Amino acid sequence: MGWLGGAPPAELHVHSHILGVLPDREARGLGFELKQHQRRWCLARGITLMEWTTDPLVRRNAYFNLSKLGAVAPKYLVNFYGEMRDGINAGDESDRLLIAWRLDSQAAKSAAAGRPNELDVDKLRSWGSDAIVSVGPAGEPEVKASSARVLICQVPEDIVALRHSNPGLAREWRFALRHALGGSLERGYEITGATRSGWYVLENQ
Repeated sequence: MGWLGGAPPAELHVHSHILGVLPDREARGLGFELKQHQRRWCLARGITLMEWTTDPLVRRNAYFNLSKLGAVAPKYLVNFYGEMRDGINAGDESDRLLIAWRLDSQAAKSAAAGRPNELDVDKLRSWGSDAIVSVGPAGEPEVKASSARVLICQVPEDIVALRHSNPGLAREWRFALRHALGGSLERGYEITGATRSGWYVLENQ
């Protein structure tokens, strides 16, 4: 489900509100094909921008949006929807990343052709990037301040399961990521990608 927003022609975009597949179909590429269908539909009508929001703590969504699709995440939105009581979000604040997908960008074209932007965290570490959040030995967020040009920021493997098994730790992750990731965007960093293993990559341009 989605709708048109903005003022045509320059700011016209589609806001994609809800799109999903059944739980046992998640790993079969259906989500990617649905997004590519949306992209083709928009481009055929002269619409070159699509936007939606995503929970920054959900690892698979970060990789899907930023690498598999070639979108960007320009804004961190604090508690954007207020209290949510569904089975996925209950007990947590609804922080979101705004996802902006430039449908005619080179990144989107490469992703559509099966050439996603794959990032190597080990290589980035060897080049001097700093981890501002990483998963500690007990699953806790380990936070470090840094002003390096390239930052990396990790999220837990499964925040939805963590909300059920350890709500207090899940909330600790929410506030740690809000401070580190959201704070870095406020300081002028840009998210340039995400990895399958749960790392955001940020650069100070």
